[in-house]
Amino acid sequence: MLEWIPAFFEKATAFVPRMIKIPPTHRLVKWSQCEEATLHGPGLVWYWPLVTEILEVDVRWVSTITYVQSVTMQDGTGVSARGKLVWAPTDVLHAVTENADYEDRVSETLLSCVVETLSTCEKDSLRHVVAMNFALTVTCREALEPLGIDVQSACFTELVTSPAFRLINDGS
Repeated sequence: MLEWIPAFFEKATAFVPRMIKIPPTHRLVKWSQCEEATLHGPGLVWYWPLVTEILEVDVRWVSTITYVQSVTMQDGTGVSARGKLVWAPTDVLHAVTENADYEDRVSETLLSCVVETLSTCEKDSLRHVVAMNFALTVTCREALEPLGIDVQSACFTELVTSPAFRLINDGS
């Protein structure tokens, strides 16, 4: 019955400027009066809620792990793979304005890079994990740098050949 009270006070006080404290690990993207986005922080930032939209962005290194992806390698070997990516937004304005859900875009890009890297390999290359991790890191950097995302490292956390392939080749 009284659910309208918080919304009413928020709208009634929208003309009052507000201050927000941005920690050193974050940045604030601010859009005022439909103008281009500006980057602020760390520190105290004033904004006027009536005409300003804000978004607080974490600029620390983030680790993303994908779900298991089935990939067919160049020689027909089926592999179940899982990848891990350590990344951070370097150009926050570009990352936010280019794609509002850039965190989702990073995980989707990691999945496509896992497929791209493994689809060009053969079963023998699964023994050279360091080289494959390097290839995955390079592929991810090339894909994410235009979005304003810096890649520290990428690696395969799981590489398992499919049971069907093992049964056919081991049983003959």
